[in-house]
Amino acid sequence: MAAPRSSDTFKIGDILNATYLIEAVLGQGGTGEVYRAKNEETGRVVAVKTLRARFAENHDYRALIRREEAIREVVSDAVVRYIDAGRTPEGHVYLLMDYVPGPSLYARMREGPVPVGDLMMVARRVAEGLAAAHTHEIIHRDLSPDNIILRNGDPERAVIIDFGIAKDTRPDAETIAHGGFAGKYQYAPPEQLRGYVDPRSDLYALGMSLLAAFRAATPDVGTNPVELVQRKAEAPDISGVPEPLGSIIAALTQPELDDRPESAAAVIAMLDRAGAPQPMTVTARHGPILPPAAPAMPQGAGAAPEAGADNDATVISRIPASAGGGAPPSAPRASEPMPWEEGAAAPAPPGSAPAQAPGAMHAAEKERPRRGGLYTLLALLLIGGGLGGAWSTGMLDPFFEPPLPLADPYRLEASLAPDGRLSATGHAPDESAALALARSVATIGAETRRARGAADPANPPPRPSEPDTVEIAVARGAPTEAWSRDMQAFLAPLGQLEDWAIDVTGREVAIAGVAPNGSARDRAVAGLERAAETRGYALETALRTGPRSLPRTAVETALAQAETCGPLSLTAPPETAYALDDRVAITGRIAVEADRIALQERLASLLGERPLALGLEVLNRPLCEFLAHMPDHAASGMRFRLGYGDKPDENPTGAYAVGENPVIDLVVPAAESDGYLHVMLVDVSGQVFHLLPNNYRREHDVAELGAPGPGEGERLVRLAYPTREGGTRRADEIAFVIDETFGRTLVVAVRTAEPLFDEIRPIAESVASVADRLDQRQRDGALGPENIAIRMLDTRS
Repeated sequence: MAAPRSSDTFKIGDILNATYLIEAVLGQGGTGEVYRAKNEETGRVVAVKTLRARFAENHDYRALIRREEAIREVVSDAVVRYIDAGRTPEGHVYLLMDYVPGPSLYARMREGPVPVGDLMMVARRVAEGLAAAHTHEIIHRDLSPDNIILRNGDPERAVIIDFGIAKDTRPDAETIAHGGFAGKYQYAPPEQLRGYVDPRSDLYALGMSLLAAFRAATPDVGTNPVELVQRKAEAPDISGVPEPLGSIIAALTQPELDDRPESAAAVIAMLDRAGAPQPMTVTARHGPILPPAAPAMPQGAGAAPEAGADNDATVISRIPASAGGGAPPSAPRASEPMPWEEGAAAPAPPGSAPAQAPGAMHAAEKERPRRGGLYTLLALLLIGGGLGGAWSTGMLDPFFEPPLPLADPYRLEASLAPDGRLSATGHAPDESAALALARSVATIGAETRRARGAADPANPPPRPSEPDTVEIAVARGAPTEAWSRDMQAFLAPLGQLEDWAIDVTGREVAIAGVAPNGSARDRAVAGLERAAETRGYALETALRTGPRSLPRTAVETALAQAETCGPLSLTAPPETAYALDDRVAITGRIAVEADRIALQERLASLLGERPLALGLEVLNRPLCEFLAHMPDHAASGMRFRLGYGDKPDENPTGAYAVGENPVIDLVVPAAESDGYLHVMLVDVSGQVFHLLPNNYRREHDVAELGAPGPGEGERLVRLAYPTREGGTRRADEIAFVIDETFGRTLVVAVRTAEPLFDEIRPIAESVASVADRLDQRQRDGALGPENIAIRMLDTRS
């Protein structure tokens, strides 16, 4: 192969865009060149791909550059990263991409057969890159050993390049971009010879590339079209290829699409299984499955779907013409001569033929003829000059599609229901766009279901009772040539949601759904609004903030993390999960008001739109510290009754003003008339006042206390007394008057089988002192079962 030379585009030493110094010519072809250049500011080395001057003004060739530049949406270490595209003042169209140092797989195989271990690594790496590209509905169409670069010579770091099919760097490669074929004959699958590709076409090219690298020889496809067609109709000879590589190549290079792995993800799964002879397949009850291209699977980048999981599959079918959909699939057109035919017309610019553009996907699989026969017939007709006769006699009529029906209005209706069932009906302008749209629907549906399962593995979403259906009909009447790409732009943000429904009529889009949280909803809305604005559609959204099903355990976990003053409890919670419109009610105590705000913020993203009712009692930190050291206790029938020293009225609120004299009574039910009582008053300053017992009132045996209470068998024990005229009262009768506003005060009564303390405590001591003593008594095991009554006093001015 001759060394590359300078061309009419750039010369060594030229400066591109006042930034990039052209250092070397990396490759040349019929349509352009590739250069190595360096950013003079940063030192970064890049590759610069250009079109020759005679093609730079051709819209179709420039479209190839734009298509290749679009690959920068693909994020994968196994795919070359594209940086920018532009035009120089002299009119040269160029594309900037990362420079990948290292030999191509073709250069490596020219040195001799590539070891099996290296090829297994290359296979997985390239499959990962194809999976990423296919997810974005980009098909390479020209995958071959010279488009696989081994970064720094490392097979584990293989990188796919050259997605535009706009260059030819090897004389024996015969890369073509015109009519119904684009690619290299040696590596292209049979269907590509007649202008049809889908993601599995790239898998065939990968298999042939691996075989060529193992044998260190370019595949022999014959010297004439008849030999080419016949050899492509047969599986290649893999004799001598050791396992597991042989089985993988055999699976990838099946002549029929349906016999190959269903996706690049399935190839990755095959490689992970270290040589399983056949890819895993899935069947559905109502039609063929076209699974999403390269979905992210739970077990890794490309786990295969489980066999028999038909309810998770996506059934893609076409609406027959009688139902208002597209025409039935037809065989490929045969109106173009083979590119090698003697006397054939000059190649037409890319995109001028009725076949789909490079990188596009078909809507439904065409009815392919039996292997070999039809291809050979068409080739012989063309070589023998029989095209005119075949046309005039009608022999070629079966290979042309009838006029498409008109869809008015043009629509897309798709939904992923709360039960997980995916359904879609709609239109697309051609089969390529229809399959791309159908795959987008299927991919978003699969992503949504996986996200829902990952969000709550213990409570996965229900399996749909009916299989998925995705029906995209080919029809005229699209409001824009970019209809299918527009629809895919609206579908992409729906992956943020738990379930969704999209209804598009013409240029009006209505979307409803439920997001798992507020941030996901915001991202979905932003993506939808961006799609509507940039593509010229009227958008109406009705997205709710979920999740649709909120596990009770998730709320309880959040409450446990927010406790600052004892446990927080759910009121009348559901058995397992809250529905979207269920009210979440919470009771308990918090230390300060700021804790309420923190709890609301913690719950906001968790509850979504669910109404929240907080029945929280705000104490303060000393009171909460005291309660935290109280022993566990059973439910008690004891209760406090509050009143006033200067009037017989009760005080049900517990609120007292400055100057008032609180009276405190404890009502003990008959069932709790044994054991011992200990009553403490705890204020906001951290002081504990022992109302019973104390040095003045030592008796605290329940049976010896109080007088008959208001109910049968009840006893009434007075703890704080009214002040007497003249300030005289018995020494053991504690009374107090509110002399300042000091906030909330806690009154706690504890009934135990044995005395709470083993000695009489002073009338007043600190919370810390009481807490230490309580902890010590519990460690000693001196406390039996307890009943506790708590009441709050609130002092105000």
